[in-house]
Amino acid sequence: GFDLAPVADSESGKFVFDLAWQDQPWNVSKENITGNFQIELNNGDFYRSPGGAGAALKLVSLFNFANWLKRLQLDFSDVVGQNLAYNNLQGTIYFDQGNAVFLDPLKMKMPSGRMSMAGTFNLIDETAEAQLVATLPVATNLPWVVALLGGVPAAAGVYITSKIVQKQVDRLSSISYELTGPWDDINITVDKIFASELESQPLPDALANDQ
Repeated sequence: GFDLAPVADSESGKFVFDLAWQDQPWNVSKENITGNFQIELNNGDFYRSPGGAGAALKLVSLFNFANWLKRLQLDFSDVVGQNLAYNNLQGTIYFDQGNAVFLDPLKMKMPSGRMSMAGTFNLIDETAEAQLVATLPVATNLPWVVALLGGVPAAAGVYITSKIVQKQVDRLSSISYELTGPWDDINITVDKIFASELESQPLPDALANDQ
């Protein structure tokens, strides 16, 4: 319906729409749409998708974890060719005043590893203020994490000790990125190495005051 190439498949899932716009039914647009869009998919694959000139295509490309996996050059053993296997994908997006806000982070669980995204995407200016957290398979990505820490010898000791507690393993192998700026040339910076899981967020003040 939006003239977009398929970006994922799944064995099962659901979409829940609670959307409205103050206009004729066929005049829905990024400027007037409000409400929630909830997604949950199970057992499928993400396909790497190209960018494009349209706002919808650009936004879908930003939400495609397979694209981020390639862009950040992360090593997941479950990636075969162009596809990225996942067990579960879920999140809730709130639309209002030309913004798309993740009320519940977009979270993807894979056979080994997790990725999640949260933040605000301006549909009018096509800019983002978002956060991406990647939880890596430690065995394949630890050398990269150690290099990012500056080759600190203690990192190996932390890894061995943290093997005892799964949560600590996750924190060691989780990296958070800040995503800011225009969609066509988004700025990516490492926020922290020992990243926590992204949590549900309240509406930004500018949007909450209008509710």
